[in-house]
Amino acid sequence: MTTTKRAKSTKTVLSGIQPTGAPHLGNYLGALRWWVDFQDRYDAFYCVVDLHALTVPGDPEELSRATLTMATFLLACGLDRRVAPCSYRAMSTSTRS
Repeated sequence: MTTTKRAKSTKTVLSGIQPTGAPHLGNYLGALRWWVDFQDRYDAFYCVVDLHALTVPGDPEELSRATLTMATFLLACGLDRRVAPCSYRAMSTSTRS
């Protein structure tokens, strides 16, 4: 398979994913494969939106693990942090009241 670098557009993409549950094929087919494609075509920025996952009660330690797992999954799918910055805002359990 031959890959070619495409000229980037001036358009910007910002997208995030919640770290709820384990990463699965639906995440990949529905969003992440497009994210990998878009990183070479647009100015792309991606994030794991762990604070948005707090809409339901949950264990802070599990949320922290799920956030790190999802961030690792993004890299495993082919996102390149040098091309499309990917961030997450990890919550420290010591700062929660």
